[in-house]
Amino acid sequence: MPIKIITDSGSDLLLDVVKLINVDIVPLPVQFEDDLMPKDISTANAGPQVFLNKYKEVKPGTTQLTIFNR
Repeated sequence: MPIKIITDSGSDLLLDVVKLINVDIVPLPVQFEDDLMPKDISTANAGPQVFLNKYKEVKPGTTQLTIFNR
């Protein structure tokens, strides 16, 4: 059974590793003064809807492993 790893950008995974094992990265917002990036996230953490959208992209029958960083 295939496995899909989903984590946030705070995981500090090397880009080579992300590409090698095909990890999906959910971006964490970063605020510089009044500018929030990415624009579509409005909380200090990636909201549940962002992760839900990523889960919906995973092919049926795939085991999902989500890693959260604190």
